[in-house]
Amino acid sequence: MTPYNIAFVYKETKEIVFIETITDFVFLVDILMNFRFAYVNEAFEVVTNKKKIAASYLRSWFLIDFLSILPVNLMFQYMIKMPDSTNLANYLGLFKLLRLFRLAKFLKERNKIS
Repeated sequence: MTPYNIAFVYKETKEIVFIETITDFVFLVDILMNFRFAYVNEAFEVVTNKKKIAASYLRSWFLIDFLSILPVNLMFQYMIKMPDSTNLANYLGLFKLLRLFRLAKFLKERNKIS
């Protein structure tokens, strides 16, 4: 399945909604954990200060992470009820593409650990 199909063409079924809900929950937990996990800064020092961790995360991946967990399927349902909402509803599908960035981030972090 291509990213375009995932974002714009897929047929919503109960199974897909269930999987998306579970995925959103896992991503939400990941967001919360990213506010707590230490990281290595540019000077190769481990940063454990909670405020610095939060500030660094807010400046880096937070926006993409947050946008990727928006309940797009619920937004679609709401937009369909509004007149002249077709174009806006199509743009909401772009948020699903952000999940690919999440996957890239995960793979990047995994490679750092290996």
